[in-house]
Amino acid sequence: MTIAIEQLGYVHLGSRDAASAAADAISLLGLQEAWCEGGTVALRSDARASTLLFGPAQARAAIGLEVR
Repeated sequence: MTIAIEQLGYVHLGSRDAASAAADAISLLGLQEAWCEGGTVALRSDARASTLLFGPAQARAAIGLEVR
């Protein structure tokens, strides 16, 4: 059985300085800030609620993939 990755859903990364990491992603990748709460900054690249999230350094990293 082969699993094909259709699309990247989201990426959640821990950072010592979420605001600076988000600023770099906005500047370099052209993302938009979606929301900021409790030390987590969420960015988006399209109509989805968020695509890339930076949280506290101890946060668990996660990635969401759309597969078929």
